[in-house]
Amino acid sequence: MGLEPGDFLRGFPSFAGTLAWRPEEGGVWLEHPEGGVRFLVEPLPPRRLGSLTLPRTRVTIHFHGLQEPSAAALLARFDRVYQRGGG
Repeated sequence: MGLEPGDFLRGFPSFAGTLAWRPEEGGVWLEHPEGGVRFLVEPLPPRRLGSLTLPRTRVTIHFHGLQEPSAAALLARFDRVYQRGGG
């Protein structure tokens, strides 16, 4: 993702909505009615394009107990919340 780990965590409440969540070492745990979801957050070296420097963060998502429709809906919400404009 093209953001800093702190930016990811600051945006997480908007993504979680009414679902309970808690920060954990290396990421975040999200409670879901069907189970839970672990988000592992790893800072990466920035991408450099000439004089432009872009932050990078690897986010790995592990679903625990969610059925495919619920996991797909959660990923779609994740994409909408963390989507950034471009041109």
